[in-house]
Amino acid sequence: MVALSKSIFKGLVNLVYPLSCQVCKSPLEAENDRYLCEACWEKIRHNPPPFCGKCGRSLPAGDVTSICGGCKENNYHFNRAGAPCLYEGVVKECIHLLKYGRKLCLVGALSKLMIEFMRSHFGLNDFDLIVPVPLHGVKLREREFNQAELLARQIKARFDIPISSNNLKKVKSGPPQTTLSRRERLSNPKGAFKVRRPSSFRRKSILLVDDVFTTGSTANECSRALLEAGAKKVDVLTLARGA
Repeated sequence: MVALSKSIFKGLVNLVYPLSCQVCKSPLEAENDRYLCEACWEKIRHNPPPFCGKCGRSLPAGDVTSICGGCKENNYHFNRAGAPCLYEGVVKECIHLLKYGRKLCLVGALSKLMIEFMRSHFGLNDFDLIVPVPLHGVKLREREFNQAELLARQIKARFDIPISSNNLKKVKSGPPQTTLSRRERLSNPKGAFKVRRPSSFRRKSILLVDDVFTTGSTANECSRALLEAGAKKVDVLTLARGA
């Protein structure tokens, strides 16, 4: 009876405020809770295995190399990183709609992609804490929400892993990573993150959550701060990564 009542209510609301796909604007059924049509959902490009055991980059099929060439040259502090999607097309547009268009309705669908990836490729009992990558205070006041924290809270709810959202702080502001060259991205986050209460992270296995992994510099600098605070290890989960 409750489910039927909810369905009727959604139908009535949809008559007054018709739902449409957030990407292509095509009409949606009242029951659609993704806020994306099937056509757009099917266009999402996934990050296929096998993966680099460090950065999570997709390797060519049949590649028996455990670490990609880029990771052999980079000194990443995190244990490993993973992402279900490639940062292009529908997912890229959804991330922009979420961050800059305040389309918070997309958090549920996007977080489900991360949850399914985590269930398939991460040990669910491996983590003591979830830590979202923080925004600088100025940016947080401008945006009024942290997209990484919104995604992290969905993961917390699904796997019942505690979340720490105010201990790792971004103390240095800078231009968005997307506006910088690769070399600038690598140096931009250095010294940007600090831990307020190191004892809270001591001997903890941490899942660091963000929306996008590009060069890995932000995740790396966050991981460095967490490990210096005494964390046992840091794994990184993002929604998308650069190809």
